[in-house]
Amino acid sequence: DLLQNDHYLRIIVDTPTRWNSSYLAWQRLIKIRKIIDFMITKLSLDENYQIRKESIRLKQINLNDVEWEAITNLITILEPFAEATELLRGSKYATISFMYNAITVITNSLIVFNNFELRQITYGTEETVFDQILNEDRTNNEQNTDQTEFQQLNITQDCTNLEEKVKIALYNAMKHYWQILEKEGMLATLLDSRCKTLSFASEF
Repeated sequence: DLLQNDHYLRIIVDTPTRWNSSYLAWQRLIKIRKIIDFMITKLSLDENYQIRKESIRLKQINLNDVEWEAITNLITILEPFAEATELLRGSKYATISFMYNAITVITNSLIVFNNFELRQITYGTEETVFDQILNEDRTNNEQNTDQTEFQQLNITQDCTNLEEKVKIALYNAMKHYWQILEKEGMLATLLDSRCKTLSFASEF
């Protein structure tokens, strides 16, 4: 029942200032995929012509099977980040001893082949690894005729090797932003009895 599910199945907005927003937004999309397909069918059978037009528009901007699969793969990639965020944001317990563990597990999960090497990436831009910004002319009915940047929803996205590209970009970002000294990081972990299993240490 769509009315009963409306409260907790609303779209989650991907926000640059919110932790894990891409992960949460895509996770919600996967959850409501069948509802989206149902809505397309339901609207297409409506007696109102304008509503049937909305069905066509929704079908045009809906993801294809390859794009749905790509989102599923991206969710798997981002899941360790979400789990680490949940662990490290705790305010009632010390988290520094978990930092080295979490970063090590995340970094190793991003290695896609042997001899994995760092690449030169410019980090001075606001564009993220997931962005594919397109320059398009504004429509004629807009006052400003200058070009603007926006995402074309009805254009099929190229998902070729997307998983590998995202992993490489995230791996480089982790190495760039989280250069924790091995000795100091390991020392904090060793001194915390909660981390005595050192399950991640064998990955070095």
